Amino acid sequence: MWALGILLFELRCGYFPFADEEEDPFDVYKILSKEQAVEFDDEMTDEVEMDFIRQLLDYTPEKRLHGGYAGLMTHPYFKNVDWVLQFHLHSIITLIHNRRN
Repeated sequence: MWALGILLFELRCGYFPFADEEEDPFDVYKILSKEQAVEFDDEMTDEVEMDFIRQLLDYTPEKRLHGGYAGLMTHPYFKNVDWVLQFHLHSIITLIHNRRN
């Protein structure tokens, strides 16, 4: 979940969270080893999206979206996603792929 949070932050904001100016990997590690709040630029205004990314980047792994995929799937960021439909589509695609091979 951490990697997804990093990726979404970078794609949305255009810079690395926590350590944009740091280039030395050890300096970045020192910053990441401390509990630090995520800061967004002024252009980012979607509160639901910011909350989702903040939860993905929570310092404590057990707190990231309440510790699992259920928290990810029920977050308001995905309110328009039909997870049952996604599961069925994935199953159909897998079945078709397996029949071709």
